[in-house]
Amino acid sequence: MNETSTQSDVFDYVKRLTDPKRTAFIAYGDKGSGKTQTMSGGAWKDNGIIEKFIVEISRIINCLTSQNWNYKVSISMVQIYFSSLTDLFRKFLEPIPELRIKTESICPDG
Repeated sequence: MNETSTQSDVFDYVKRLTDPKRTAFIAYGDKGSGKTQTMSGGAWKDNGIIEKFIVEISRIINCLTSQNWNYKVSISMVQIYFSSLTDLFRKFLEPIPELRIKTESICPDG
């Protein structure tokens, strides 16, 4: 991908790399490098990865539900900014829950 790649180009590329059962998207880079643009999109006709995947997941569910499949879908979105973790799906007036980034090892030494 380069600076001339469209949102559709990025989506088509990322879609080929995803596991339909468990997927995480991480946007990493310097300030102004296009992380928000890639994930959220810009103009209404140029939706970002998040919206494109929600539409794709809905399409798959609708298709397979007609074949008597049942689904449970769970989506989370967090932002890590200066070591602060924020739940981006919380309701606006809800208190901000304390989220922590664990830095200690979960494996015993040795």
